[in-house]
Amino acid sequence: MKQVNARVILVEPYLDRRMAERVARQTGATVVDAPYLPGGVKGTEDSYLKLIDYLVTSIAQALEAEGK
Repeated sequence: MKQVNARVILVEPYLDRRMAERVARQTGATVVDAPYLPGGVKGTEDSYLKLIDYLVTSIAQALEAEGK
């Protein structure tokens, strides 16, 4: 992860996050829930577009927070 400067780890919210969080702690990355279907996280139940908006916003926020 450090070699390629990866700063975000995407995790399906249905799976155990412990390994992703461990890797994030060791590398300084941020873990972001990334469901592949609408309804995977609260607020995305209505449409695929809401899911895409959630994903883009979450990744952007993680990258912004990491840069501060």
